Amino acid sequence: QGHTAAIWAVKILPEQGLMLTGSADKTIKLWKAGRCERTFTGHEDCVRGLAVLSEMEFLSCANDASVRRWQISGECLNVYYGHTNYIYSISVFPQCKDFVTTGEDRSLRIWKEGECTQTIRLPAQSVWCSCVLDNGDIVVGASDGIIRVFTQSLERTASAEETQSFENELSQASIDPKTGDLGDINIDNLPGREHLQNPGTRDGQTQIIKDNEKVEAYQWNVSERRWIKIGDVVGSSGATQQTSGKVLYEGKEYDYVFTIDINENGPSYKLPYNITDDPWLTAYNFLQKNNLNTAFLDQVANFIIENTKGQTPSTSAELSDPFTGAGRYVPGSSSGTSTTPAADPFTGAGRYVPGSASNTEAPMGEVDPYTGKDAYQSDAAKAENVYFPKKDAVTFHQANPTQILGKLKELNGSATEEHKLTEDDLVFLEKLLSATCNTSAETPTAQQLQTLQKAINWPE
Repeated sequence: QGHTAAIWAVKILPEQGLMLTGSADKTIKLWKAGRCERTFTGHEDCVRGLAVLSEMEFLSCANDASVRRWQISGECLNVYYGHTNYIYSISVFPQCKDFVTTGEDRSLRIWKEGECTQTIRLPAQSVWCSCVLDNGDIVVGASDGIIRVFTQSLERTASAEETQSFENELSQASIDPKTGDLGDINIDNLPGREHLQNPGTRDGQTQIIKDNEKVEAYQWNVSERRWIKIGDVVGSSGATQQTSGKVLYEGKEYDYVFTIDINENGPSYKLPYNITDDPWLTAYNFLQKNNLNTAFLDQVANFIIENTKGQTPSTSAELSDPFTGAGRYVPGSSSGTSTTPAADPFTGAGRYVPGSASNTEAPMGEVDPYTGKDAYQSDAAKAENVYFPKKDAVTFHQANPTQILGKLKELNGSATEEHKLTEDDLVFLEKLLSATCNTSAETPTAQQLQTLQKAINWPE
């Protein structure tokens, strides 16, 4: 079956008589003799570009800000993240598997061995297309109607006047603070121009400074050992990049993407967060993902709470469900000293408690939970029901992990691709089941608990 939306990329593999197409339907298709032989799924948004690595491998880029490396057989080998917005084009260097990408974040990015090693900003919002020439030079076309060529060759480098003209144009550009590269922008806490006397720690590092009432962005150039101005940050007075709208990070949109520096000379880390998320669970997942000491848990969680400026939905700290962020249900509890009946955690209405009454002085205040009127009860019925409401968690003292896992695999087989658990996920769940059924087993790992969280969020 063919694509169901616009086709934005085509590549030919002449040795095998194959053709690849990328589409706005989020898929890539492999064609032979006019027939669709295979469909590649994985991107979460429109596929914008394709590049052939070899007879057996190719690359794709998409609006989900990711690059994927595929085998012709259908397997996704790697996913690369670096851009903070749509990626429009991808091109491979000759005689190797290194490549370049361009996108909506004003950048040309150079990738070597799967890592983004250099970021070149351009004075145009959209860098639409790119091409790597046989001599290794990189040609890009942008939304300002200009084609630019970048080279490593000293013989082909532009004159000092042309280079200075490019830098001047770049420095006059306006940067939308919603781009995820710039970290948190609070004009009151920014360093001054004197901070540019300190050298950067890596090529492409971005530094934001305050010059009087202006906020300027600079990028560190390792080869020239200097900071180059890449534009003025607009709309940053008293605001942050995140308050202006959603930020794209690793193919997903977030309300906030914080930049965390653990130490001055070490790498920085990105911390994505939505205001509906639980700060403590987000902090825990962040530390686990980056192999950081969990002793930082309180510090990171409080950082999130402090920097979201009260936008997190208000919940009682002591009654907060760490997974849903909502208030957890505590049977028999109520707010403060209020005598208001506790709420049903499922319906939100007052829960029915046998033997209770709205007026504690009335001896016969039993209420029908369906009609709201006084209910007739015999003397035998007035005895407290020990089965309802259930005030304790229901546990199973015995379980058959083999049957449980078998049912999970059965349900997983009928799940959609986007919700299907991988083989590794099923292995984690099997180990978690074993640990749960055996009280002497080791404590479940964070990875096992994350897989469980993924499994219990299956759609109904």
